[in-house]
Amino acid sequence: MSTVVPAGPVVLLIDADNLSAPEMVAQAVRHLTQLAGPVAVRRAYGSAENLRGLAGVLREYAFHLCVNLPLAKNTTDMALAVDAMDLCAQYQPGVLAIGTGDADFAPLVLRLRERGVRTVCFSQANKMSPEVHGFYDEVVLLGARRSAAASVVAVAAPVEAPAPVRKAAARKTPARKSAAKAVVEAAPAPAPAPASAPATAPEAAAVSARAAAAAAKEAELSERVQALLRELPGVADGQEVDFGEVAKRLREAKLLGRQAVMSKFLKKHVPGVELTPQAQPRKLRWAPDPA
Repeated sequence: MSTVVPAGPVVLLIDADNLSAPEMVAQAVRHLTQLAGPVAVRRAYGSAENLRGLAGVLREYAFHLCVNLPLAKNTTDMALAVDAMDLCAQYQPGVLAIGTGDADFAPLVLRLRERGVRTVCFSQANKMSPEVHGFYDEVVLLGARRSAAASVVAVAAPVEAPAPVRKAAARKTPARKSAAKAVVEAAPAPAPAPASAPATAPEAAAVSARAAAAAAKEAELSERVQALLRELPGVADGQEVDFGEVAKRLREAKLLGRQAVMSKFLKKHVPGVELTPQAQPRKLRWAPDPA
């Protein structure tokens, strides 16, 4: 990672309704300082509840707190975008980083880039919207699996690649056995056996690869859903949490489709989850395994 020397001040704006883990906010500050130097402007935007949950780290790194308006519609994204353009006009920052995984900031990032501002995104690994990777000059995933430090998206993607290859190779054995059986049963005419074997093995490998890829995708989704649940206050202590709030957080993280049945989705991806009542749940409890 090379250090960038910005032409103007370095700015970090945290969407606390999205980037809500204290240790990850601290990671973002440290990583940005390594990348671009001292962070002159540090602001955190969000509801009073979410900012209260980050109080310790925001105080430690001297963030300016910006509480959103208590309206039915969340105003955090709009407040952050307005301040970003205001800072751009006032100070002409060299680097502007946003702590979020929300795709709503894509138009803002485009405008900043047109003004010559280098843009960086810090996001929790399970909340980053993949469709906005290309909008930023750099995307950093925080809390990525098997890594205690921040990791860049570009080098994090190939982790699951070897699994389909190993499983596909393991499935070739039945194809060879079936070919051998065909040779024994058709001894007078052995020619068809060599012709059928090359066709059967690739087909079996392709089916196996597709099945392995689908299984890996489902496993990754389950891991992301469980990681999000662990971040909710009270879950780690075995307390009941609001069913509707969990559904909202899953949809914001682009993990739960709008047409999906929430109760079936949770039972599939979160083993051991308890829903109360079963028919029309209003509360849920889950006791995650120790990390």
